[in-house]
Amino acid sequence: MTENTNPRTNRNWKQIFQLLFAYLVAAWTFLEFVDWILNRYSLSPYWVEVFIWIFIGIIPS
Repeated sequence: MTENTNPRTNRNWKQIFQLLFAYLVAAWTFLEFVDWILNRYSLSPYWVEVFIWIFIGIIPS
């Protein structure tokens, strides 16, 4: 059996994983910043959960 060694297909998957990784890093960084702001100004930690669900809801498809 032969494997799918089409360079175009491999490149497309690589780009998808790069974009997903970049999105996850950006979302994590933003959530850490929000968590820091909430702790610094003694706001409700409930907002971190709200932002987590927002990021999960807008994951690029």
